[in-house]
Order: sequence, then structure tokens, then C-alpha cells
Amino acid sequence: MHMNDPLTRCPQIGIVLTCLAVIAAPVIADDGPTAVGIFVVAGDEQAVQFTDVLKQSENALKTRVYATLEEAINSDTETLVISMGRSRQPFSDEMVAAAKQKKIIGVGYGAAQLFGKLGLEINDGACAHFGAAAPKIQVRKNQLLGGAVELAEITPYSEPAAADNFGMYVPERSDHAFVVDVIARISRDTNYAPIVAQNNYVMIGLSATPTAWSLEYRSLFSDVVAALHKQPKKPFGTAEFPLSPPGEYAIALGNGRSTKHLSSKTYYFKIDKPTVFSATLAHGGSNAMMMLFMGEKDRMHWTREDAKDGETLRIVAKISADDLKRIGDSYWTLKVTNFDRDNPATCVLDVKYGAQP
Repeated sequence: MHMNDPLTRCPQIGIVLTCLAVIAAPVIADDGPTAVGIFVVAGDEQAVQFTDVLKQSENALKTRVYATLEEAINSDTETLVISMGRSRQPFSDEMVAAAKQKKIIGVGYGAAQLFGKLGLEINDGACAHFGAAAPKIQVRKNQLLGGAVELAEITPYSEPAAADNFGMYVPERSDHAFVVDVIARISRDTNYAPIVAQNNYVMIGLSATPTAWSLEYRSLFSDVVAALHKQPKKPFGTAEFPLSPPGEYAIALGNGRSTKHLSSKTYYFKIDKPTVFSATLAHGGSNAMMMLFMGEKDRMHWTREDAKDGETLRIVAKISADDLKRIGDSYWTLKVTNFDRDNPATCVLDVKYGAQP
């Protein structure tokens, strides 16, 4: 299930990062106006490593290290670099509201979790993990870095490093590809992108400490940070997708993991009154099908059904008035995925809203 690499010296590219810290630490600042605030949950030593990357680049960005995530988010510094691994601590409503007023470069899975709380498409739930091995990446033409960026393949790390590397699942023909600015894709599987941007935010799934970065990747990172810093802050907003009314849908899906044909399709719903939501999937050709339903906020009514022998899949969810109040204006989504790498799939999806529960 889809839950859902770095470069060489490219002076045309720009990146801004901000880091978190869990232990109170002294503030480190350069003389002059601060361009980028940094919070690294691992502490000051790694925060200084991020600072060195930005100071030593051609962009020469002035930085300030913040002792806590709260301090960084609530500071006057508009552009932040946040580096944090998987977090079990909740993000308060106040922190989420403040983060919506910033430009943030998030490094690591904890930053992806924060982006999920903001309601962005670039978030922890849209990613797959690749472990400590950092695959080569391809820099793509993108909006953040502009038309001057050259297509290039980069090896992100110059040495082995402990890291939880991940990438967003965003095939080139998918719905997300039209709302997410893909900066770099993984060379060996271009369906996954470890560096993506949306609105005022950049998510980076290459989470090794900067001391392990190659010169090419250090350059790419600093270029991305500089580009986001230079870019005027946009009004906060999330992606909008066409809604799917109840009814039947014919679906043709490519082989699982295909980079030429979509192997997954997502349908989006807004439900305005309590009901019984049901989805039935009849399919053929594939020996590994999945159907997944949930509310985008807090993964409400998360339900997954799988088939290995052509069996019909069915999901039923009772949507209550309390559910509708909790989810607000967020979407309900239904994803249909073919995981069979050897066979395409043909499907008929039947979506119905029933009587009030």
C-alpha cells in the first residue's frame, strides 16, 4: 500500500530548511537579519551542520538556531528548516495555526507528520520508506527552482549513514502530480519522489545528518532553501480535487509499480449528512488488488480490503453526524490499487450512499 535522494553542485537550485530541538539549547545567530530559522530535534550539533551547509553555499544565507519547535514556529523568522524523525508527540492546534503562516522546509518523517496535520498532500501518509540506503535521485524541472534547473542524477550521500529515507508516491500521471511540485524523483522507481513542494512547504525524505551529504546534494539543498526563502509567501491553501458522486465507475489499472500506466486510482467525496457509505469492487486480471477507504482527517473509518484470487471487495462505513463535524471540509477518499506486477486490472467500482444509520 502506498502510504502512501540528493545532488551535485547546481547553482541554479535553492532550498530552505528549519530544524527542531527537544532539549533547550542556546540560540546561535549570525550578524545581520536572519534569513532562515533552523530547528533540529537531534540538537545543536546537527543544527550547526545545517547552518554550515547554508552559510558555505553560494547563497550564503544567514541563519538562526532555535531551541524548540515551538520557539521556531512562533518566531518572527518567516522561513524555517525543520529536521525531525518520527514523532509521537501531538502537534497543538496553536502550533498548526502558526505553521500555516510560515514557509517551511521539513526534513525527516516528523516534519512530514506536521505537514499532514496542516492538511497538505505532501505528508507522512503519502510516503513509502526505503531504509538507510539512499537511492540516486533525478532532479526534475520544477516550479520552485525555475526553468534554469538542469535535469541531473545525483547521489545524495557521500558515505553510509543511519537514516529513515522515504519518498512520496506521486506517479507522473496521478492526481497529486498536478498539485505537488516534484523537485526530485528516485532514479530506480520514478513513482516516488523524496523532494517535493506544495504551497509554502518543501518535504524532504532524505534524513541523514548533513555530514553524510555529497557536495552535489549540499548544493541542491541550499538552492532549494534559498528559492523558498526568496519566493513570496503564498496564502495558505490545500489541494482541491474533483468530487465523485455515487454511481458506477469503470477503471483500467496498469501493472503494479508501473511507471508508464497508473496502477492506482483515488476517488474523493464530500458527505453532507449522516449515511451508510458502501463501495463494491468487481475486478479481473490482477492477483493482488486493494481497496482503502478513510477520512483525510485523522484517518477516520480507515478500512482496507485485499483480494488475491479475484474475489469481490466491499467496504461499508457508517458515517455519523459526529464524524461529519470532526472531518469538517476535508475529503473522504477511496483508493483502488493493483499491486500485481505481472498483470493489469480491469475493475467496476460501485459507490452508494444508504439510508441514515
